[in-house]
Amino acid sequence: MAGRAGTASVSVVIVTTGGSRLLERSFGALAAGDLRPLEVVLVDQGGSDLPERVAAPLGGAGIELRRLAVEPMGVSRARNLGARAARGEHLAFTDDDCVPGEDWLERLVDAVSRAGAQAASGRVLALDEGVPGLVAVSLRTNPVPAVHRPGDGSLPWDVGTGGNLLIAREVFERLGGFDEELGPGARFRAAEDVELIERMLEAKLVVAYEPDAVVYHEMKPRSRSLRRSFPYGYGMGAVVAGAAPGRRGLLACRYLAMQARAALSALRHGSPGEALECLIACAAMIAGALAARRRGAARAS
Repeated sequence: MAGRAGTASVSVVIVTTGGSRLLERSFGALAAGDLRPLEVVLVDQGGSDLPERVAAPLGGAGIELRRLAVEPMGVSRARNLGARAARGEHLAFTDDDCVPGEDWLERLVDAVSRAGAQAASGRVLALDEGVPGLVAVSLRTNPVPAVHRPGDGSLPWDVGTGGNLLIAREVFERLGGFDEELGPGARFRAAEDVELIERMLEAKLVVAYEPDAVVYHEMKPRSRSLRRSFPYGYGMGAVVAGAAPGRRGLLACRYLAMQARAALSALRHGSPGEALECLIACAAMIAGALAARRRGAARAS
């Protein structure tokens, strides 16, 4: 995977709708790492020019920025487009509202190498900038390293996340990339990363989880977090409906149980808003599963 000293044959793929205030910090973190990517492929659905100062950290570190200006097409389709344009032997995905740690790429590459894995993921922690009224969203906080191997009963949301993911390019292509009916901007709105990881598990891949590979996710207003609950659950329902027959019941039960536990914990800690988010996600999961089954039946007829 390594190229010249300090550079890995990795393409970092980031999708943006324009206007992200964190891209400059994200690029700076990638440029500051001891192990740098070959390139950053920025799939820009925003339609505006990228200020020169934003890209400057990459140029200073010898990292090529390849910006693909496209019409709005949804996250999954845009990620797949970026992957097809990428040149690295591995693809690393993160989001435009995230800032990776400076050693993020190095930790993921090391985890893949140590485990003989085809992919790796890591923690997602809150980017706490001290702004009142904001809450953490979409976190992955497990501090324990793990190697998920075929037959160990792993659940996709425990394995990793699309905002912090390294995968061999050949494997990504063989799996067909992200399902373009899932994710923001698509029919089923979310859970495109969960669905991809579920297919990775079904294909009996080895996936490493490295907690020291950290991405920091922008915090959101509570109202926005609440609005995201339905899309998250709805997408998860589509994942459940599309899973292998022997996995559907397991995924549905485990997801509903996870949300129920989180709701009870939120109530015990005096956070009714968080509990409501969990209940909305449960209802949305059922709605998404039914909608996906109807769509599948219509396609088959």
